[in-house]
Amino acid sequence: MRYAYKRCFAALLVLILAVSALLGACSRNVAGDIDQTARYFDNAGSFTLWWDALALYDAGRDLDNYDIQSVIPSNVQTADYAGMAKYLLLKAVCEKSGASVIWDPVVEQQYLVELETVLVDSTALTGIPLNQVAYAAMAVLAGSKPGDFDTTAVRLYILSQQLADGGFSLSASADSGTAPSGDVDTTAMLMPLLRLFATDDVSLAAYDGAVEFLQRAQNTANDYSSNGNANSNSTAFALSAAVCANSDGTRSGWAGDISGALYKYRLPDGSYSYLLHGNSDELATAQSLIALCDYNNGANLFYTLISESSGNTADTSI
Repeated sequence: MRYAYKRCFAALLVLILAVSALLGACSRNVAGDIDQTARYFDNAGSFTLWWDALALYDAGRDLDNYDIQSVIPSNVQTADYAGMAKYLLLKAVCEKSGASVIWDPVVEQQYLVELETVLVDSTALTGIPLNQVAYAAMAVLAGSKPGDFDTTAVRLYILSQQLADGGFSLSASADSGTAPSGDVDTTAMLMPLLRLFATDDVSLAAYDGAVEFLQRAQNTANDYSSNGNANSNSTAFALSAAVCANSDGTRSGWAGDISGALYKYRLPDGSYSYLLHGNSDELATAQSLIALCDYNNGANLFYTLISESSGNTADTSI
């Protein structure tokens, strides 16, 4: 009898938690919360990260109201592919928003040429961290005219780096001779490119494998981890990836509500902490704002940038 009571109590507890989660999801005002987080940046008076500008663009803010010039990379050195990519991606969102930011056309062309030169050389790609390869490819696609950039080499290189579990890793290689595991951040970061490339059976299988990896990587609390720590950045990346995969993170194989899990890191002023119960963190806030905007808009920011500029004809129903 005592065992039966325990089972009934456990079942009741599960039901209560499920109903609470549902009520919480229904009571969220995502558009209002996006506005509050954007106002957090307004109240801060300034920001220091290029992610902040992308987040405010995704939130529909007028970028002329912010000091975008302060986060544009300057004095970028040769082979600083991340710096070049940030410059080009910032330019892409500023142009789309109509912001009157001053850009140097000579510098822009220099960065495009240097990035394209590397991205079409499979040998050169092997020496560049995978996250920089991703940003560089998205930057060139966002800044090029349709047909200007041959993605063959970078597509084949990225596919060659997929691990046996379907994920991708910043610290491990598919040809390392071991059995490494993918990481959430790198896999989610590559999702826009994987979806763009998914026009043949091999590329589509890689895309599906990455989606399944992210679905399996979700924690029991519905958030995501990196380096063993559940955090808002990884959860935000995963939510944006789920949107890119034409899912809001609550169906199509995802175990639970990613957007709801991200809200656990939200602070009363609209900012986000990196770790649960932590202090406000600028990067966590920017990346969480992008994820919430993607979720609310039903469109992944980076996929929109690269598919519109590249004249992509991939099947948008995948």
